[in-house]
Amino acid sequence: MSETRVHLSKTEPAAYQALDAFSKTVGQICAANGIDERLKELVMIHCSQLNGCAYCARIHVDRAVAAGVDIDTLTQIPTWRESGVFSDRERAALELAEAFTFIAEDGISDEVYDQVVGGRGARGLPRGGSRRRSDREHHRALLRIPRVRAAARHRP
Repeated sequence: MSETRVHLSKTEPAAYQALDAFSKTVGQICAANGIDERLKELVMIHCSQLNGCAYCARIHVDRAVAAGVDIDTLTQIPTWRESGVFSDRERAALELAEAFTFIAEDGISDEVYDQVVGGRGARGLPRGGSRRRSDREHHRALLRIPRVRAAARHRP
């Protein structure tokens, strides 16, 4: 079957440039907050898979390989919960990525939020003392995350 594909960069260059600028901004924010290319690309691949975007998955797999992610790790992203190849930090990032991908359905549960942010500040910097509810509520306000009590659902 033959089809004509639309190339956003040619048909709507302003939209393409805006997406490119957004991507660069996300990369700068990640770098400024200690998120390396490996972690960023693992999350981007997983979000692309969850959203069913083959184009984005391909782009981020190429970038992940360039960042040193091996094929074994790449093939285990869809089953990260059952896999032993991901660090605690990577597992937390993948969990949060799922919650954000489906934020309109579930919001971010307290369980996921506490697991990921815990006793850290909104930018992931350690905070003194234990996890306090006021910290959690403050970070929710900063991030504009709706409060949902139910745990995030797992979606294959």
